[in-house]
Amino acid sequence: MLGVASNRPFWSVESVGRNQSTTAVADSENRLWTTEVIVADAPDTLPVTVSVGDLVQALEAADLPVVASSSAGDYLCNHLLYWTLHHLQAQNHPARAGFLHIPADPTTFATEAAPRATFTFQQHCAAVRAVLETLTAPVGDNVDF
Repeated sequence: MLGVASNRPFWSVESVGRNQSTTAVADSENRLWTTEVIVADAPDTLPVTVSVGDLVQALEAADLPVVASSSAGDYLCNHLLYWTLHHLQAQNHPARAGFLHIPADPTTFATEAAPRATFTFQQHCAAVRAVLETLTAPVGDNVDF
């Protein structure tokens, strides 16, 4: 999954989803998300099921600034990540799930008062390509989940 982290000047590979959504801000369709607990009677956090280390290495190899992150935020990105991880776990589904926050491009969410980091469209494509190539590579015996 992908989301934009407009305040981050780097790509962030998320490592956990948190069972909370505390920001009451309208989304693009003017809906308010005020749920504090995403799934009742569920763990506080769930780990992603992709190798965060492998994805960080792939993005570093593509010469992109990247960090492993333990906070997908308090809003839609985290909500989607946690719900997906919980659903896959509850269904005992073998699909792997993870989340990559991408920085905004020069115009996304930018204002004159708050310009954003400058990354080209080609850099965004390189990041997604590096992640997809890593995710589709054969899974080894020592995958770090």
